[in-house]
Amino acid sequence: IIGFHKDYFTKAVLERFIKYMTKFMNKTTLEFKIFILYQFDETLPLNLGYLYNCGFEIAENEGFTKFIFHDINLLPADNLLSYYKRDSKHPIHLGYNWSGYIYEIYHLGSIMFNKHNYEEINGYPNNIEGWAGWDHEVILRLKDAQLIIKIPSSGDFISNGEKTQINMKKWRQIKKSNIINKHSEEWKQNGLKN
Repeated sequence: IIGFHKDYFTKAVLERFIKYMTKFMNKTTLEFKIFILYQFDETLPLNLGYLYNCGFEIAENEGFTKFIFHDINLLPADNLLSYYKRDSKHPIHLGYNWSGYIYEIYHLGSIMFNKHNYEEINGYPNNIEGWAGWDHEVILRLKDAQLIIKIPSSGDFISNGEKTQINMKKWRQIKKSNIINKHSEEWKQNGLKN
């Protein structure tokens, strides 16, 4: 499941992602489908949380039980195939070993959930716009739901042509914002359930 907004990603990045991931997922021999959620109103900032929640509901209605929320800028190397094939009772942070992001500040380049885990955390927040902040909120949800996030012991990612630049000032503002500060009061109503 990927979210797409023309102001944040190029068509070339999207096309490379689809071509690469189709070939990669075919190697797993699993039934799969790539869900691309386009933000309808592109005059508004990117809202990945909302797009991911919509993608989850669509995929669930089609009978899928494993959901990978994927950064369009990351392409998994073949040494991650076994993790993409895995059925896990815990979320798996597939992108953790990629050196392009600093995981003290950027948490979820690519993460896999089963249906139960995703519903337990009430999905992604719907009220965080832009490129940063929603990942931090999901980490808080995982902690509150007492879910253990598994990390691959190894595995590489290839950059999809463009390295996302994280605006550190904006990220720190979001991390300290009222949205994050109200996490404990609002997370159970802000996500799949609203």
